Amino acid sequence: MSRVNWPNEGDVIKSPKFAYGKYDMDDVHDKKCARIDGKTETCLVSSRISEKDRIAIAVKTGKMPPKEETIDYTAYDTSRATAKFVVEKAEMSGGSTGFRLNEYHPDEWCVHARRLNEDNSYNEDGELIRFYVSNSSSSNIREVEIESVGKMKRQFVWK
Repeated sequence: MSRVNWPNEGDVIKSPKFAYGKYDMDDVHDKKCARIDGKTETCLVSSRISEKDRIAIAVKTGKMPPKEETIDYTAYDTSRATAKFVVEKAEMSGGSTGFRLNEYHPDEWCVHARRLNEDNSYNEDGELIRFYVSNSSSSNIREVEIESVGKMKRQFVWK
């Protein structure tokens, strides 16, 4: 199911909102996919390390880690604000139940897009971003904030 005006596979898009985001916990170290939310410039999270975990780390590495660590989840990048991306996948995704009684978050239009080269050619190693499109939620990119600037077609080549 696709949304007619929402980004679909093959669309080349750009948005000033693409500069803002953070990395998910699984992606923070290798920075393989930025979660774009259109507003986050800084995302520092402090967490305490239990004594048991500190000792296990010390045994493994030979160094005692601090009792508290700060992890930088920031994915803010101003160059993304003018860059072009090609949509590689777009689908309804993300629905879940919340922590409170009867709290439910519906599926939303989830877009995975890859950054193109400066000359607009495809770059299989280009930065990957992921974002949700909505016309109502403040935590998503709104349809009107995304500019469609072209189309690309996936082509398979026999080698």
